[in-house]
Amino acid sequence: MLSLNATTFTMVSHSTVLFALLLLFVTPAPTQPCRTDSECSLAGSCSTNGTCVCDGWTHGEYCEILNLLPANSQRYGYQNNSAYNSWGGASIQHNNKWYLFASQMAGRCPLLGWWSIVSQIVRGEAHHPMGPFENISVVVPSFAHNAKPFQSPQDGMWLIYYIGQENNETHRCQKHRQTNTPPGGKTAGPIMVAAADRPDAPAEEWVHYGPLTDSYEFHSATNPSPLLFQNGTVLLAVSRNFLSGGKRTVLMTSNSWKGPFRNITATSTTAGSLATGEDPDLFQTPRGFHMLNHNTGPSSTRLWYSTDGVSDWQETSSLAKNAFNGTVAFDNGTVIQVCQRQRPQIVLHPEDGMPGWFWSGVMLPLPNGSCPRNDLHPASNPTFTLVQAIGRSKKRL
Repeated sequence: MLSLNATTFTMVSHSTVLFALLLLFVTPAPTQPCRTDSECSLAGSCSTNGTCVCDGWTHGEYCEILNLLPANSQRYGYQNNSAYNSWGGASIQHNNKWYLFASQMAGRCPLLGWWSIVSQIVRGEAHHPMGPFENISVVVPSFAHNAKPFQSPQDGMWLIYYIGQENNETHRCQKHRQTNTPPGGKTAGPIMVAAADRPDAPAEEWVHYGPLTDSYEFHSATNPSPLLFQNGTVLLAVSRNFLSGGKRTVLMTSNSWKGPFRNITATSTTAGSLATGEDPDLFQTPRGFHMLNHNTGPSSTRLWYSTDGVSDWQETSSLAKNAFNGTVAFDNGTVIQVCQRQRPQIVLHPEDGMPGWFWSGVMLPLPNGSCPRNDLHPASNPTFTLVQAIGRSKKRL
């Protein structure tokens, strides 16, 4: 900090004083040192000199930024070459294959304005966690959205958490044309889960359970993100809409992946809910629990963390940066700026159980570089499901 005593003040020129005073306002505040591992976002350790040493899946002064590797220009997730728009999902491993489950808009319809009507869940197969995925087929017909795949550690069942109920809606949207405002639809719930004894089971073998929570009301639960534990219990993060405070995260729990789920915190008011925005993604590392959303804009978020997953959720330091943003760099030198980047999902690496891949739904700009306004539903803004590998740590925790 700049300090001037009376003697010094009389010896310097007025211009020097003005310049020094100006520095007080333009010089960035010093980095806040860490004192505990918690202040390193539970993603690293606090060294003796007060700096964070990150575990590898993050970087930054507070271990708050996902250590995303450049997107692979040959394996970057799921972009349907027949002009179908997808919006989030992830791949999970079984034997020597990886199975992608993603939300895709039927009829080549755009995401905006149509997702709550024609979204369905498709499955693809690949020999690599990032694709390219083949043999695309529908496993949950519309309406089904917010697809998140898992395998139950208790009984080995393959699960797809999602929102929606079958509506038999069929539409054909024309590619690269402005569509009329769609007929509308429910914006949330109910939360469901589809289960099968193998990930490549045909659609008719997936058994559907639910609603697991409340249904379609304004305040209903949506955006399910479960953490499944070895003893069969489940911690579920959902988004709820509040009249004051907008969308916030509420935690629920169940003794089984089949539900029903009960609220851990009261939901009639914002009390007890977390101001993390929507699209929660819960995941756990050896240091604790973490959550990604999108809460600093349509394409970015801050990292939240907790030691027990329930009672002590915290946001990274006010000096911290976003965990991810809308800039996507590829390994061939291409850099794109997406209009939206949402529906985050971390997939843990089978080698060490640490974050290995980051999936998200992304929306590309129009050819002229513009992004859609909230009150328009252009068919020409393509969306797809992007994956990037996450850097690995050389040490094992």
